[in-house]
Amino acid sequence: MVQGRWWGERIELNAMTSDQFIEWFDRKLEEHCVRKVIPESATLAAAYRRAVYLQKIDKAEEKLRKKMKGQSIEVPANLLERVNRIMSTKKGRDTPWDEVVWKIASLGEKALDLFDPGDGERASMPGSVV
Repeated sequence: MVQGRWWGERIELNAMTSDQFIEWFDRKLEEHCVRKVIPESATLAAAYRRAVYLQKIDKAEEKLRKKMKGQSIEVPANLLERVNRIMSTKKGRDTPWDEVVWKIASLGEKALDLFDPGDGERASMPGSVV
């Protein structure tokens, strides 16, 4: 800005196509000697470890998916009752039903202990509506 006025060329960025904008932007970065940043060795090492870790998890997950493909999974006959029981607890009433199902799938009957550690207090709940 010179004496309260802008100088230079005004550019309407939204008037450019995407390719034009990227070309213009890259040119401006180059004019101002902006370069990509390469982090220090410790950061690179942490990123490398994370990449290896996640790639191993991805490979293990793919093997498990192939192994489980087509397997039938038995649903507990009393699943609705379990969900209602948990969601009628003080803690459970604020928990999404699919999170309750997740806990039941991983913990079975012990899932109720997470939501009702023996205080016995239940929210009022008519039927299966929460």
